[in-house]
Amino acid sequence: GDHPREECLASGERVLTAYLDSEHARDPRRILGVEVALRSEDSGLALPLAFTISLWGENDRAFGGLLIVDQFSIFFKFLFIGVALVVVFASQDAASQFKRFQGEFYALLLLATSGLMLLASTGELITIFLALELSTLASIALVAFFKTDRSVEAGVKFLVLSGISSAMMLYGMA
Repeated sequence: GDHPREECLASGERVLTAYLDSEHARDPRRILGVEVALRSEDSGLALPLAFTISLWGENDRAFGGLLIVDQFSIFFKFLFIGVALVVVFASQDAASQFKRFQGEFYALLLLATSGLMLLASTGELITIFLALELSTLASIALVAFFKTDRSVEAGVKFLVLSGISSAMMLYGMA
């Protein structure tokens, strides 16, 4: 059967993070980052983790071999979700500096995580490229997120380097 549930949930979280951000704006005592990580009813990182656990021991292909579920991909999905949880909890102080844009910050973090989870399950070169671009573009936005001169410069350099390396990778794949 097809098992792209955890990737779909992780990428769908960015929409739900915007909802959480609007709820956070109404009640400023709520801690948005912890909600993103733990609230399973709003599809936080708990649901992709639960679906990844449910895949333990399976070996399957989805979408005609574009996605592969095996022990290797499941291990890396656990790793990426764990790192995302650590980043959510570690970034509470930094995220509090930009109260208006906390939802966008966590949405970009979840988008980068979903790209990495997709990358762990890819079976074709085009899927590798799409997963890399998904995680890279979200990472570029996170690098430039503080909107200081240094962070914007780093974001532009990262974008140029990413564009050049993507072009070279596509040329190599062709």
